[in-house]
Amino acid sequence: MDVRKGIFFLITCVYIQIFTSAHTSRKLYTDKWVVHINGSSVDAAALATRHGFVLNGEVFKDMYTFRRVGLPRRTSVSSLGITEKLLKEDKVLTADQVLWKRIYHRNSFSVNDRLWPDMWYVHSATRPSMNVIEAWKSGHTGKGITIAIVDNGVDINHPDLKANINNTLSYDFFDGDKDPSPDNPNESHGTKCAGAAAAVCNNTICGCGIAYSATIAGIKNNNGGTSSDIEARSLTHRLNEIDIYSNSWGESDDTDFGGPDDIVHRAIMRGISKGRSSKGSIYVWASGNSGPDDDCNADGYVNSIYTIGIASVSHHGYSASYGETCSAILAATYGSGRTNIVTTNTYGRCDKMFTGTSASAPIAAGLISLALQANKNLTWRDVQHLIVETSSLEGLTDSHIVNNGVGRKD
Repeated sequence: MDVRKGIFFLITCVYIQIFTSAHTSRKLYTDKWVVHINGSSVDAAALATRHGFVLNGEVFKDMYTFRRVGLPRRTSVSSLGITEKLLKEDKVLTADQVLWKRIYHRNSFSVNDRLWPDMWYVHSATRPSMNVIEAWKSGHTGKGITIAIVDNGVDINHPDLKANINNTLSYDFFDGDKDPSPDNPNESHGTKCAGAAAAVCNNTICGCGIAYSATIAGIKNNNGGTSSDIEARSLTHRLNEIDIYSNSWGESDDTDFGGPDDIVHRAIMRGISKGRSSKGSIYVWASGNSGPDDDCNADGYVNSIYTIGIASVSHHGYSASYGETCSAILAATYGSGRTNIVTTNTYGRCDKMFTGTSASAPIAAGLISLALQANKNLTWRDVQHLIVETSSLEGLTDSHIVNNGVGRKD
């Protein structure tokens, strides 16, 4: 990606559809057969018993359901041999193993959260779309995936977060305990990030996190400053239980190169090699808000090949005015718009003015959670490739889009 570019691919959930299709389009066979009998119900019962079935009722005249004892209720493997034996019977006209079909309700998506109308960035009318509602409708809401919000604290008692907080996985690396709540309630940054990623949905309170069924691990690793050992520990905390580490912080790179020193770099390396049972921890990083005159290539966290650098675009489809530009950015999500991003705030409050790449990064973490729910075997590199392959420039506005060295549009 050319370092002069001010526009980036918008992450969509097309990559979720790629992997869910492998699960939803594959045929699933049940332990039942529909058998057309040229005979009476007595003949059907006798036939079922002879072939190891239980007669499960009459669908309509002469069509009966047989359930085969000992077979799994659903399997991807058909029992063709059983069907062939049934068809050899003189009284059997047809015999078909019953398929399991996944049903999608073709209704509109609406929830009762108070700020749902302000969540323009997930509504179907917003273009380009991140396809979030489409993923939710398909059943992918982040369930079973854990996102660590690595920040200045998370209000674990917020009513729109509490149900998704895992207190066992959460940790405060300053006080050495499992309560990562900010020392000062006015320090709301981490709580806002948590809400953008995984606030509870349909509970009448604030809004919906992108992965509203995901688990949140609040990890407090800074309070206006931090140290390398705390950084390293926070980025390797519970590696096999946390899937994604969302980071909306970094050193200043305005006048000098900033980034992870050796111990932090080693921690990230350990995460991508050992995390998630060796599939690799996923590190999402906000690209920074110092504007186009700054260059996030100088940010060693963002330009690491082991992290996913995320920029912001506005609801108009432009690169955010505060956004930094660099070749290290992998993709963008929405970060500012009509009412900015809906989220949670300290003191149990709601907020619809969260903005910046700090908002975009947890949104990206939420999107990745949806993909991981669809396919938990994705490695850290798989996730990066999916973002590259499926993020889209369609609907984004910039006059400097060119083809890069491998023929992709930048």
